[in-house]
Amino acid sequence: MTTRTYANFNTKVTPQSEPIPGSAQIQNHAGGYAFQIDDWKRLERFLILGSDGGTYYVGERQLTKENAACVIRLLKVDPRRVVDILVGISEAGRAYKNDPALFALALASSPTFVRNAEDRAYALSALPKVARIGTHLLHFVQYVDGLRGMGYALRKSLSSWMNDKDGDALAYQTLKYQSRDGWSMRDVLRVAHPKPMDEAHKAIYAYIANAQMIEGAPALLGVYEAMKAAQSVEEVCGLITANNLTWEFVPSQWLGEKTVWDALLPRLPFTALLRNLGRLTSLGLVGTFGKGEGIVVEKLNDREQMQKSRIHPFGVLLALKTYGQGHGFRGSLSWSPNTAVCEALDDLFYASFQNAEPCRKRMLLGLDVSGSMDSPIMDSPVTCMEAALAMSMVHMHNEPFTKIMGFDTGMKDLGISRKDTLDSALNRLHRNGGGTDCSLPMLYAMGNRIPDSFKASSRPRGYWNTSSYSFGHDMIPVDAFVVLTDNETWAGNVHPVQALKEYRRISGLDAKLVVVGMQSSNISIADPSDGGSLDVVGMDTSVPAVVADFLRD
Repeated sequence: MTTRTYANFNTKVTPQSEPIPGSAQIQNHAGGYAFQIDDWKRLERFLILGSDGGTYYVGERQLTKENAACVIRLLKVDPRRVVDILVGISEAGRAYKNDPALFALALASSPTFVRNAEDRAYALSALPKVARIGTHLLHFVQYVDGLRGMGYALRKSLSSWMNDKDGDALAYQTLKYQSRDGWSMRDVLRVAHPKPMDEAHKAIYAYIANAQMIEGAPALLGVYEAMKAAQSVEEVCGLITANNLTWEFVPSQWLGEKTVWDALLPRLPFTALLRNLGRLTSLGLVGTFGKGEGIVVEKLNDREQMQKSRIHPFGVLLALKTYGQGHGFRGSLSWSPNTAVCEALDDLFYASFQNAEPCRKRMLLGLDVSGSMDSPIMDSPVTCMEAALAMSMVHMHNEPFTKIMGFDTGMKDLGISRKDTLDSALNRLHRNGGGTDCSLPMLYAMGNRIPDSFKASSRPRGYWNTSSYSFGHDMIPVDAFVVLTDNETWAGNVHPVQALKEYRRISGLDAKLVVVGMQSSNISIADPSDGGSLDVVGMDTSVPAVVADFLRD
């Protein structure tokens, strides 16, 4: 056996296609090796990112199974902690979609996975905190139906959800969210058998059961029936104005009328406004310097209403991408984007994150632009790459000393500065579609001081990436590397953690690493034993504050 054979066993320089000797690394879905995050961290990723749409390497069905298995394992360890975490994330609005929290709550209420009745009762007591609106309740019932029977405790919890609301509030939820995913409020009523608390509830239940109007019914039920019977646009608009109705109460045959939307516009809730910006513009209601433009921009700048509506940054990003391109992702609707609206959306995106005091550290933001990052995030038209760029812009917007670089198997300056809007930054994004080498941000910062051992592998050509890692600049002083990736790294001659250690050694800086995971997998390039590394979840509203606090310490 030659000296070279023994030298291949190296903990300082290991190709990403192999685990670092002595580490607990596991193989990722791309064939490379990374660190496995613990189940509690994966739970957080799942609750924030979900598994809708899967990833570049893993289908939605498999990813959901993997995440469900993680939740089930944790329920066996500490079911109440699971409930507390999902309630906290849901109530704080840290996730764009509430479905993962509702699904996890359904698992926590199931006798199959939680044997202790008191622990299941604890989970069901959290239902009003997680299922805050009718559509949440219907999703929860759908998930529960696939996991367990409708026992007494569950029926009691569903009954309480309905009875604990006053008559007007329950009528509003009943009419606005009549059915979702094959379940209706009538189905919930049939399952729960709630006993009416007063005459208003008695009337609402009669209306839900058979559309019967009886004495004591909240006025909104009568208004809704009048709206269904309306015969003219004028009658519809009169009902909207007199009763302050939202668009869900308008029959579909009237939703193509400009006059109807003109009446609805001042009353549109925040989320509905974001989803209907294109429609409003196509109907001519958002013209430059017009009344509609003023109403829309004023609403988008209302930070207090934004917080009450739990507007999530991803919802704003999706609205900005859709509106800015001038056409929907489905259907034939098109429009000319209004500049003032685009600017208001840009401001709203940054405002939708939690406030963070700048840490004023020198940050190199490494944005993964490899092929796997072109997969959709949360089953949307937005890619992981675009969402990662948006997160990068948040850091650049908040911190004075930042630089954004894109990488796959090479590094590229994307030319993005603090002067860019989110829309202009997205237009600068380059999709190279290559492999993934997450060590590159650290190697780039080393410049011409990269060790020769990092530049070439002793393995046969083609066994892994044989990049020369040649950069012509001097070493760049960096306090923190922020790498935004799906963690499916595989193409490098050296692992990211090895490159980080070498950068710390040659620079004399205690550089930290923040890994922003853009998919709900169980892997990370961050070494969990390194106190100078942090793993956070992409599109989490708390990320800027958490990262700033971590780097400030």
